[in-house]
Amino acid sequence: METRSAKRRKLRNPNHSSENNTGEDRITDLPDAILHHILFLLPIKLVVQTSILSKRWRTLWHTLPDLDFTSIVPSGTRVKKIGSLNNLGNGSVITRILSLRDKLSDVRSLRFDACMSFSGLQALIRSAVRLGVQELDIRVETSDIFNFPRSLITHDCLRVLKVKACPSFRLPPSRIVRSGFQTLQTLSLSDVYLDKQSSLRDMFSDCSFPQLKKLHLKHCDDLIHLRVGCLVLEELVLKKCSSLQGLEIFSPRLVTLKVSSCFDGFSVTDTWVDINTPRLHTLVWVDNPITSNNCLQNLVCLHEATIGFVLTNLYVDAKKFQSGSPSFLSGLSHAVSLTLEHKFVQIISKNNSLVAILFNPFVKLNSLELQTSEVTDLASVLMVCPMIHTLIIKITYSHKREKRVSIMNSIQCILIRFSNHVSILLQGPCYHEWDIIAYWGRLLLDLLNSRTEQYWDTKAKDLEPLLHHLKVVKIQGFSEDHIKLVEFLLQHGKVLQDLILGLEINNSSDCHRHEKLKSRIMGLSRSSLDTKLAFH
Repeated sequence: METRSAKRRKLRNPNHSSENNTGEDRITDLPDAILHHILFLLPIKLVVQTSILSKRWRTLWHTLPDLDFTSIVPSGTRVKKIGSLNNLGNGSVITRILSLRDKLSDVRSLRFDACMSFSGLQALIRSAVRLGVQELDIRVETSDIFNFPRSLITHDCLRVLKVKACPSFRLPPSRIVRSGFQTLQTLSLSDVYLDKQSSLRDMFSDCSFPQLKKLHLKHCDDLIHLRVGCLVLEELVLKKCSSLQGLEIFSPRLVTLKVSSCFDGFSVTDTWVDINTPRLHTLVWVDNPITSNNCLQNLVCLHEATIGFVLTNLYVDAKKFQSGSPSFLSGLSHAVSLTLEHKFVQIISKNNSLVAILFNPFVKLNSLELQTSEVTDLASVLMVCPMIHTLIIKITYSHKREKRVSIMNSIQCILIRFSNHVSILLQGPCYHEWDIIAYWGRLLLDLLNSRTEQYWDTKAKDLEPLLHHLKVVKIQGFSEDHIKLVEFLLQHGKVLQDLILGLEINNSSDCHRHEKLKSRIMGLSRSSLDTKLAFH
């Protein structure tokens, strides 16, 4: 039998005719690292099937460093159904596969979804630790809440750990955590049962996680107080920690912070936030109740911030908003780009004096994104942001607004038909009563048509500083209801360079209507000859 080295020498021989290479297997001769990478891109079933091709491919399967058993599960399948879909979905099968591997064939990464007992999970984890697993991604369903596998804590090769459990799992005590995880760089925990550890003030410290760079916590429902002080942490994501009352973050290298659907909006005690992160670049703070006390300091590198609040109690939230929101936003004063979600815009648009207080600290702001269902809500915000160069408006269509627009359109159609009908009647014998009705009908119709136009015209003087700086405007969800705003921007935008309108097309009638709308907009007069119009 011809060896692989002999084959290579033959291929390098210039006298070796290319016609004799028909059917030559060149893939098998590739280095193991390349073939392992190719196999990693395939579903695990196909990888197993390649092992029957030859001894070479069987060896590749037995030494594959990255094992992803999640590919055997159809997308969107519930965890509890996995075990019945395929034998590989059973954790014991994965354990047997790991046990057949030689100790010298390390597992670099292991991902699996499984329904299994706690003892089965422990056996699987021990096998993975024995093989020196570096990245472990677990999604498991057990019959009851299970304890966090302690063999992982002291595993000195672990770099990435992601655990999601159903119903949930218990975290080990802080004193035990401090003895391990010395090499962990990424930690993601979902559905954690904290039991008597509702306060995690000393777990996520530099002593416990000296190399941790990414921390994600999701569905920690019993978590009340959290303190994060890892010195090399760069990314922190908190999601759906609905009982949270106090949050402290003191991580000098933190770059990205995302907090969503956290904090107890019905708490009778004060909720508070204390953040000191001098390298923070991106902050996303959405779907959270307004916290009572806020201390955001040293955010000197902040570039992007996205802010949105939820209202749980109008009376209580109004008081919290008056006291808490100025201190919260003042901590973001170094932001260059700011995004405000529609509920937040709706709140501040009704209080002009508060708007001025909120936006006064923003001295570096040059890009502003506002999400709203009513464009007239934006004027009060734009008045206090005169230096921005880029304005992005995302128009959301709430059910309430759609219903109101539908009613207004119906009234308008009725008035038009009514006026036409009265005009026909007036061609006959003149009736004074019909004359009065027609007059009031036309008057009401004119009021409806001119309402938006008059609104923006009255704001021209207040918005003049902004219109001397604004260069780029993007409007998403644009419709004919907003044409007066576009007309206002074109007529008063002294240095406007780009106006980009995002039109939604759902059917052929929308396409025809939008073409007419485009033609109408293109014919509008412009204050700046450099203004370019674009439609998407």
